[in-house]
Amino acid sequence: MNTIDKIYRSDLRFDDAKVRALYDGVRALLARRSNSLVPFDVIRQRLGLSEESYRGLQSIPVDKIVGSENRHQDFSLGFRPKKNLSRQRWAKIDLAFKEMRILPPIVVYEIGGLYFVRDGNHRVSVAKDQGVAFIDAEVSSIDSGLTLSPEMSTKQMLQAITIYERDRFYRATGLSLSLQDTQLRFGQDNRYDILTADIERHLRYLAENEGPSPSFAEAAESWLRQLFLPFCTLAAQLGAVAPRRKILAADLYIWWVKYEESVEREHSACAMPEDFIYHNLARR
Repeated sequence: MNTIDKIYRSDLRFDDAKVRALYDGVRALLARRSNSLVPFDVIRQRLGLSEESYRGLQSIPVDKIVGSENRHQDFSLGFRPKKNLSRQRWAKIDLAFKEMRILPPIVVYEIGGLYFVRDGNHRVSVAKDQGVAFIDAEVSSIDSGLTLSPEMSTKQMLQAITIYERDRFYRATGLSLSLQDTQLRFGQDNRYDILTADIERHLRYLAENEGPSPSFAEAAESWLRQLFLPFCTLAAQLGAVAPRRKILAADLYIWWVKYEESVEREHSACAMPEDFIYHNLARR
């Protein structure tokens, strides 16, 4: 078979893969989940302060590659191409696989036993299409105690991360677990990663302004008394809490932290919680 015929066949394989991406979409619709890959940045953000470690070159199972850092919209849930822009590159890699040419290793992040592609999305797509079991990869791990499954949707992964972050939050802060059913109860997103980062900022403030650096648990207790609970009291007094709409004081506090950071970053100014709460009330 000459080179032109080989390229033509690889081009046809791209068309077949693109059709199967449509079937992936039907299955995803029936399962009420997205037909895109799991977005790495969403998962990474929710893991908050978890550290990253380089693990070197490894041979990793292709069926555990489930997401992408910046191309998650370009491929279906089965890592099949969804856009014609990928055609030429995909077909060339398909031909290289058939001719058993050595390709550079892909670059991935590992979280909870699953892998997210930083570089090499087309190579993974072709590997999955050809039924390749393992592929060489440069691996960096995001340290966590999570165990994730390839069958999980993005929503299910985020739910697993929420449970992991909640348990880690209460262990690290030493705060009472009873708080999760009272003041620290969320009606919407359980963003313990944002609370942890806010306590870290409070710890730095205490260390710079109030003498010897406290422990993280001591900073958490101070944060609760000086920042979080006063904000919740103010939100309740101003009528900003709306349990029927699943908007609780903890939800408002998360929004407040994001708002405060954006005001400081964009305007180099201090935000006031009263103004923030009134602003949110006016939008309802």
